[in-house]
Amino acid sequence: MSTIGKVCAKCRIELRAKKNGVMVVEMAGFGPCAIHQADLWACPECGMEVVVGFGRKACAYHYEETFEAVMERLRRSDDPVIEFWATQSEKEGQGDAHAG
Repeated sequence: MSTIGKVCAKCRIELRAKKNGVMVVEMAGFGPCAIHQADLWACPECGMEVVVGFGRKACAYHYEETFEAVMERLRRSDDPVIEFWATQSEKEGQGDAHAG
């Protein structure tokens, strides 16, 4: 088994774990869809970051009764929370929905 981890293609150097257990919010056209926990890795040279190591299922889903309370707790937290969209077009559409 290889001990080589994740490598920055630009700098050609191995990434380092920056923070384990970051909260990641999966976004959809209607807003937050699910909350995941994952790990944040970064290149020590250029600072490029990548989120990897998602669990098998989300910590919370938008249709669950406690979802809004969990989202509110994340909004108030000092810990980093990363939002992501599946595609660029979904992200751009989300921005248009909030611009109005």
